[in-house]
Amino acid sequence: MLSTKEIKTSNGNSPVLKPGNHVVKINAVYLSVPPYNSDAYDLVFEVESEPVGGDFKGFLIDSNNENGPRYQGQVARVNSQRYPFADTVLKNGNEINRDQEILKMLVKIAEALDLRDSLDQITAGNIEEFVKRANQIFKNGKYFNICIAGREWENNQGYINYNLFLPKFNKNKLALENLDVEDSKLIQFNEEEHIIKIKAKTISNFSSDAEDDDDDFDLF
Repeated sequence: MLSTKEIKTSNGNSPVLKPGNHVVKINAVYLSVPPYNSDAYDLVFEVESEPVGGDFKGFLIDSNNENGPRYQGQVARVNSQRYPFADTVLKNGNEINRDQEILKMLVKIAEALDLRDSLDQITAGNIEEFVKRANQIFKNGKYFNICIAGREWENNQGYINYNLFLPKFNKNKLALENLDVEDSKLIQFNEEEHIIKIKAKTISNFSSDAEDDDDDFDLF
């Protein structure tokens, strides 16, 4: 006899955050060297959503401990901007300093989250040490609103993944802000504006009922 009693459905919640507007906290901030330029840096934020609940199965906090605790929310690595920071000279002759641009980005994010005073207390001999100290300020367990953009890429199984980054923001449009602001300036996610599509003949997306595997996303 056929019956649906034993059929279980997925809640559709991937352990990975995708582009969009979310509520998250910061678990870590660090510098990462892009594969194509050893002199450049990405400023990376590891973020986690609010606890999902239900039958959600988050990634292991320690991937080497199969019986260890898992993240209660969805997680992602988000670059602070689309392109890495690097020393360069513009066509008009103006010089761009990698480390100063990273500091400016940290200031923008700190101001949006009311952390500027704490950030200004940091002094360090180099940018690597500065970001390590800034990490202690940003990973304070406080949730905030964020808009995450992404660039599509296709994995070996033909599924679409995303390289995530913050969209550009200024005084009037913010990529992140605290939850309790009265006059929100948060950027509202728009797929046409905030998703960089890949050019491919056939594109397959993750199925909402697909079984998530810890090996699909090597966050840690």
